[in-house]
Amino acid sequence: MNLAALTDDLYVAAQLQAADVAQLADLGVKHLICNRPDNEEMGQLNLAEIEAIAAEHGMDVAYVPITMNGLSMDDVQAFGAWYAQDAAPKAAYCRSGTRSSLLWALSQVAAGKISAAEAQALVQKAGRDVSNAAGLLQQLEAQAKA
Repeated sequence: MNLAALTDDLYVAAQLQAADVAQLADLGVKHLICNRPDNEEMGQLNLAEIEAIAAEHGMDVAYVPITMNGLSMDDVQAFGAWYAQDAAPKAAYCRSGTRSSLLWALSQVAAGKISAAEAQALVQKAGRDVSNAAGLLQQLEAQAKA
């Protein structure tokens, strides 16, 4: 599993397999969010399969599937609401972990919780790259301050 701790309570990962869900449960994860559309790639577990596996481990699963071309502020807000639900450890996944990292960064900057630079630094520390969204992050930071 390509897993990285983005914050103290959020892991980001590439596509999950059944054994990965069990490992996340061992880490105390209670909430999963899938940011990957079903059938994006051959062989990926679809949402229903992940939900069934997660339920066996006492986890709930949210679904905010995005593509980089279809990203909307509704998606960012939905991710932010999921992330804010409680303090229990969470995990977000997509194909590589980058879209999940981007959604987290955008949601936190838009809410005024961190700066664009802080968000990019945390994402980079977790081994992901959202530098292509630097302009959008800065725009959201300016809007949050207004």
